[in-house]
Amino acid sequence: MGRTGVKKWTVGALALFGLLLAGCGGGGGTSVTDPGGEEGEGAGSREVAVVKVMSAPELGAVVADAEGMTLYDAHRDNPMIYQFDRVPTPTCYHACAEVWQPLLTASSPQAAGTADPDLLGTIRRRDGGLQVTYDGHPLYAYAEDEQPGEANGDNTHSLGSEWHALEPDGDEAVVVVAR
Repeated sequence: MGRTGVKKWTVGALALFGLLLAGCGGGGGTSVTDPGGEEGEGAGSREVAVVKVMSAPELGAVVADAEGMTLYDAHRDNPMIYQFDRVPTPTCYHACAEVWQPLLTASSPQAAGTADPDLLGTIRRRDGGLQVTYDGHPLYAYAEDEQPGEANGDNTHSLGSEWHALEPDGDEAVVVVAR
Protein backbone atom coordinates (compact mmCIF):
# COMPACT_ATOMS: atom_id res chain seq x y z
CA MET A 1 0.00 0.00 0.00
CA GLY A 2 1.42 3.34 -1.01
CA ARG A 3 1.76 6.42 1.14
CA THR A 4 -1.56 7.88 -0.15
CA GLY A 5 -3.36 4.61 0.64
CA VAL A 6 -2.07 4.64 4.22
CA LYS A 7 -3.22 8.25 4.69
CA LYS A 8 -6.71 7.46 3.36
CA TRP A 9 -6.95 4.36 5.57
CA THR A 10 -5.84 6.33 8.66
CA VAL A 11 -8.28 9.18 8.02
CA GLY A 12 -11.10 6.72 7.37
CA ALA A 13 -10.33 4.75 10.55
CA LEU A 14 -10.25 7.94 12.63
CA ALA A 15 -13.56 9.08 11.15
CA LEU A 16 -15.18 5.70 11.91
CA PHE A 17 -13.77 5.75 15.45
CA GLY A 18 -15.17 9.28 15.94
CA LEU A 19 -18.61 8.19 14.78
CA LEU A 20 -18.57 5.19 17.10
CA LEU A 21 -17.40 7.31 20.02
CA ALA A 22 -20.02 9.98 19.36
CA GLY A 23 -22.73 7.33 19.44
CA CYS A 24 -21.68 6.03 22.85
CA GLY A 25 -22.43 9.01 25.07
CA GLY A 26 -24.61 11.32 23.11
CA GLY A 27 -28.01 10.44 21.93
CA GLY A 28 -29.34 11.25 18.58
CA GLY A 29 -31.34 14.14 17.34
CA THR A 30 -29.66 16.92 19.28
CA SER A 31 -29.18 20.23 17.61
CA VAL A 32 -27.94 23.60 18.72
CA THR A 33 -30.24 26.50 17.97
CA ASP A 34 -29.85 30.22 18.26
CA PRO A 35 -31.84 32.20 20.86
CA GLY A 36 -34.74 32.59 18.44
CA GLY A 37 -34.66 28.88 17.58
CA GLU A 38 -36.53 25.76 18.47
CA GLU A 39 -38.80 25.76 21.47
CA GLY A 40 -39.63 22.81 23.69
CA GLU A 41 -40.19 21.59 27.20
CA GLY A 42 -38.30 19.28 29.48
CA ALA A 43 -38.94 18.05 32.98
CA GLY A 44 -38.19 20.83 35.44
CA SER A 45 -37.72 23.42 32.74
CA ARG A 46 -38.29 27.09 33.41
CA GLU A 47 -40.60 29.05 31.15
CA VAL A 48 -37.66 31.29 30.25
CA ALA A 49 -34.21 30.54 31.64
CA VAL A 50 -32.12 33.61 32.47
CA VAL A 51 -28.33 33.61 32.37
CA LYS A 52 -26.33 36.38 34.01
CA VAL A 53 -22.82 37.05 35.31
CA MET A 54 -21.93 36.83 39.01
CA SER A 55 -18.73 37.08 41.00
CA ALA A 56 -17.40 33.87 42.53
CA PRO A 57 -14.61 33.90 45.13
CA GLU A 58 -11.28 32.76 43.63
CA LEU A 59 -12.74 32.76 40.09
CA GLY A 60 -14.01 36.28 39.50
CA ALA A 61 -16.85 36.76 37.00
CA VAL A 62 -18.67 33.55 36.05
CA VAL A 63 -21.87 32.66 34.22
CA ALA A 64 -24.81 31.99 36.58
CA ASP A 65 -28.54 31.31 36.48
CA ALA A 66 -31.24 33.81 37.50
CA GLU A 67 -30.73 32.97 41.18
CA GLY A 68 -26.96 33.56 40.99
CA MET A 69 -26.01 29.88 41.07
CA THR A 70 -22.81 29.17 39.11
CA LEU A 71 -23.24 27.30 35.83
CA TYR A 72 -20.76 24.73 34.51
CA ASP A 73 -19.83 22.89 31.33
CA ALA A 74 -18.83 19.24 31.07
CA HIS A 75 -15.84 18.23 28.97
CA ARG A 76 -17.63 15.00 28.07
CA ASP A 77 -20.29 17.05 26.22
CA ASN A 78 -17.76 18.67 23.91
CA PRO A 79 -16.63 17.08 20.63
CA MET A 80 -13.15 15.64 20.36
CA ILE A 81 -10.67 17.71 18.39
CA TYR A 82 -11.04 15.44 15.34
CA GLN A 83 -14.87 15.67 15.37
CA PHE A 84 -15.14 19.02 13.61
CA ASP A 85 -18.69 18.42 12.39
CA ARG A 86 -20.19 17.32 15.74
CA VAL A 87 -21.94 19.85 17.94
CA PRO A 88 -21.70 19.52 21.74
CA THR A 89 -24.07 16.82 22.98
CA PRO A 90 -25.47 16.61 26.54
CA THR A 91 -24.26 13.39 28.16
CA CYS A 92 -25.42 13.93 31.75
CA TYR A 93 -28.60 11.97 32.53
CA HIS A 94 -30.13 10.00 35.44
CA ALA A 95 -27.80 9.96 38.49
CA CYS A 96 -25.48 12.46 36.83
CA ALA A 97 -28.36 14.91 36.29
CA GLU A 98 -29.23 14.74 39.99
CA VAL A 99 -25.77 16.09 40.88
CA TRP A 100 -25.23 18.22 37.75
CA GLN A 101 -28.66 19.64 36.98
CA PRO A 102 -29.09 20.74 33.37
CA LEU A 103 -30.35 24.30 32.93
CA LEU A 104 -33.60 23.71 31.05
CA THR A 105 -35.95 26.17 29.44
CA ALA A 106 -39.31 26.03 27.70
CA SER A 107 -38.42 28.87 25.31
CA SER A 108 -35.46 30.95 24.19
CA PRO A 109 -33.15 31.81 27.11
CA GLN A 110 -32.53 35.44 28.03
CA ALA A 111 -29.32 37.23 29.02
CA ALA A 112 -29.29 39.59 31.99
CA GLY A 113 -26.65 42.09 33.07
CA THR A 114 -23.33 41.55 31.33
CA ALA A 115 -24.06 38.04 30.00
CA ASP A 116 -23.62 38.04 26.21
CA PRO A 117 -26.97 37.32 24.51
CA ASP A 118 -25.12 36.34 21.32
CA LEU A 119 -23.54 33.40 23.19
CA LEU A 120 -26.89 31.99 24.39
CA GLY A 121 -28.61 29.12 22.62
CA THR A 122 -30.32 25.80 23.27
CA ILE A 123 -29.77 22.16 22.49
CA ARG A 124 -32.33 19.37 22.47
CA ARG A 125 -31.61 16.59 24.99
CA ARG A 126 -32.38 12.96 24.20
CA ASP A 127 -34.91 13.01 27.08
CA GLY A 128 -36.81 15.76 25.25
CA GLY A 129 -35.68 18.70 27.39
CA LEU A 130 -34.38 21.92 25.88
CA GLN A 131 -31.05 22.71 27.57
CA VAL A 132 -29.52 26.18 27.62
CA THR A 133 -26.07 26.59 26.05
CA TYR A 134 -23.51 29.37 26.42
CA ASP A 135 -20.94 29.70 23.66
CA GLY A 136 -22.09 26.23 22.56
CA HIS A 137 -21.54 24.61 25.98
CA PRO A 138 -24.60 22.88 27.52
CA LEU A 139 -25.03 24.42 31.01
CA TYR A 140 -25.43 22.66 34.36
CA ALA A 141 -25.86 23.75 37.99
CA TYR A 142 -24.03 21.81 40.72
CA ALA A 143 -26.08 20.37 43.59
CA GLU A 144 -23.27 21.06 46.10
CA ASP A 145 -23.43 24.81 45.46
CA GLU A 146 -25.77 26.02 48.20
CA GLN A 147 -25.38 29.81 47.97
CA PRO A 148 -25.26 32.20 45.02
CA GLY A 149 -21.67 32.81 43.95
CA GLU A 150 -20.35 29.45 45.18
CA ALA A 151 -18.34 27.48 42.63
CA ASN A 152 -17.67 24.19 44.43
CA GLY A 153 -17.93 22.25 41.18
CA ASP A 154 -15.21 24.14 39.31
CA ASN A 155 -12.29 22.04 38.09
CA THR A 156 -13.75 18.81 39.46
CA HIS A 157 -13.79 15.29 38.05
CA SER A 158 -17.19 13.78 38.64
CA LEU A 159 -19.39 11.14 37.03
CA GLY A 160 -17.15 10.58 34.04
CA SER A 161 -16.39 14.19 33.17
CA GLU A 162 -14.34 17.23 34.07
CA TRP A 163 -16.49 20.23 35.07
CA HIS A 164 -15.66 23.94 34.84
CA ALA A 165 -17.38 27.24 35.54
CA LEU A 166 -17.51 29.56 32.55
CA GLU A 167 -16.33 33.14 32.21
CA PRO A 168 -18.58 35.74 30.52
CA ASP A 169 -16.74 35.20 27.20
CA GLY A 170 -17.54 31.45 27.26
CA ASP A 171 -14.03 30.31 28.22
CA GLU A 172 -13.46 28.09 31.24
CA ALA A 173 -12.84 30.04 34.43
CA VAL A 174 -9.31 30.22 35.81
CA VAL A 175 -8.58 30.40 39.52
CA VAL A 176 -7.53 33.91 40.51
CA VAL A 177 -4.46 33.84 42.73
CA ALA A 178 -4.27 36.63 45.31
CA ARG A 179 -0.88 38.33 45.54
